[in-house]
Amino acid sequence: MAFISCPCYDRPPPVRRSPVSSRRSRPRAPRRVRAPIPPASSWSMHTPPPPPSSSLIPPTFSALHAAATSSVVHLLGTGVAPPLLEVSVPGPGGLNASGDGSAASERAAAAASVAVAVAVAVGIAAAGRPACLLPCDAPCRAAAKAAAAAGGGAPRVPTVVRLADVPAEAVVVAVSPAGEAAWDALAAAVSPTAAAAVVVVNGQLCSGLRPWVPAYAIKPISGRGWVVVAHPQPGGWVLVDGRGVRLPGEVEVLTQGRLTRPNVAAAWQALLAAGG
Repeated sequence: MAFISCPCYDRPPPVRRSPVSSRRSRPRAPRRVRAPIPPASSWSMHTPPPPPSSSLIPPTFSALHAAATSSVVHLLGTGVAPPLLEVSVPGPGGLNASGDGSAASERAAAAASVAVAVAVAVGIAAAGRPACLLPCDAPCRAAAKAAAAAGGGAPRVPTVVRLADVPAEAVVVAVSPAGEAAWDALAAAVSPTAAAAVVVVNGQLCSGLRPWVPAYAIKPISGRGWVVVAHPQPGGWVLVDGRGVRLPGEVEVLTQGRLTRPNVAAAWQALLAAGG
């Protein structure tokens, strides 16, 4: 009698291993180590390196602080009305536009905003007007406390934690208020018996909120350039390409409800057309 060979029966039985031995025999994947946040560079990782020769794009954070301070002091000296000013600048290198969500990124962003605010407040005080610092959230309060502790011989300005503690006729430099309610509360603090003016530095959610005046701002545009506003020159929003060259004209400003912001989409198209 002839037997037909069947591959199913000719195949050797499989070797069965226990789950424990299988796990032990597998090579272990390398442990993922979270990369540390890079040290703060001159500019955000989303911007091209600014040329030192550009007058509108400061090459260092120190120059950035000085430019923001100069614009604020100039506007306050002109008696701008209402005396509600806004400063918005990029964060340090290694942080993206919204942060990566880590506590370390949050602390780094808060420290950078506080550094700008302190420079502005010190500049206002040096111009002969009383000024105080108002950190508006926990990370900024911690950063302000750390900056005061490590101040060395640097000039200092008082820090308050509530609007009720603001000295009369002082200029309040508020760091990172979030939401219309917080911005409106700061605006309401300006009166003959309370704050003389308020400067918001890197406010959240409501950048461009009316009636606040953009005193100084640099907004990167996808590594191709920036939209910039400063005082006394150029005065309005202008476009600067990646080489630091200012493009002709001013950037259109869009209005939506209480928000007025530069038309970044049109600025992007202008940079592409100019080969930026």
